[in-house]
Amino acid sequence: MEFPTKKALREATQKLRALDHPVRIGIMQEISAHPETGINNTQLFIKFRVDQSVMSQQVSILVKAGYLNTRREGKFIYYTLSDEAFFIRDKIDDFISRYSRRTKSIFTKVSP
Repeated sequence: MEFPTKKALREATQKLRALDHPVRIGIMQEISAHPETGINNTQLFIKFRVDQSVMSQQVSILVKAGYLNTRREGKFIYYTLSDEAFFIRDKIDDFISRYSRRTKSIFTKVSP
């Protein structure tokens, strides 16, 4: 296997940094539940109960990283996952499920 170039490593790092926030991971998971229609900006605000400016900032980071596709319908912007995001989402789901199992085992009472 050939070692990646500095440019490739920088690009990969930027893509990974875009996922470095629990709200952004939640946004991707929520959007992935609506693969055909996507989800609009208002639905995201309601779902996550964060300030509109915070949500806009988090979504903007995902769009710039290439994880979200956008389309405008009237006053709403709809978001769907890009092909790359579907691949990443599966990896995130695997990681979260492994972490969740470890967390549960730590806090589960063991009977004597």
